[in-house]
Amino acid sequence: MPVILNRALRAAALDPYVYDELSPRGQAMGQAVAIIILSGVAAGIGDARSGGIAAFLIGTVAALAGWFLWTLVAYFAGTRMFPGRRTTSGYVRMLTFAGFASAPGLIRVLELLPGLRAPVFLAAAVWMIAATIIGIKQSLRYSSTLKAAGICITAWLVQVGATGAVIYALRAYAGFV
Repeated sequence: MPVILNRALRAAALDPYVYDELSPRGQAMGQAVAIIILSGVAAGIGDARSGGIAAFLIGTVAALAGWFLWTLVAYFAGTRMFPGRRTTSGYVRMLTFAGFASAPGLIRVLELLPGLRAPVFLAAAVWMIAATIIGIKQSLRYSSTLKAAGICITAWLVQVGATGAVIYALRAYAGFV
């Protein structure tokens, strides 16, 4: 099994030990970027059912921008506002760990199937939050999962609000609203 697939499956299975073998200076960063892009494209494919190529493009860009904002807010909160005693994470490390944590987003391609859009979206969101909590805990070297969860969920809510506003504006501009 290719290393990237093994790591993505382990991150999706919520295996905290997968992060021990990730080095942002090695091939892991490139693999994380590939997972992020694939997850964003899967979101776009899932959205395409509601409006073709324009919905695909909006969904893909929104998923990628939302992920980036989520990671940025989590990094800022975790390293500047609420650092742990052992927190020394750099932003590249956080991006790498959060990239692998986005692996559950690949299931969003299943939103294309009739009647599955809402359940798959909800499952992907909850699963990605769970995986990202683990990624944040490992990246920031927190001893508390609750602290990582608080930062992750707060950052997720910030990006949902911001991304939702942008998506609404883009969909309105494209004539979908």
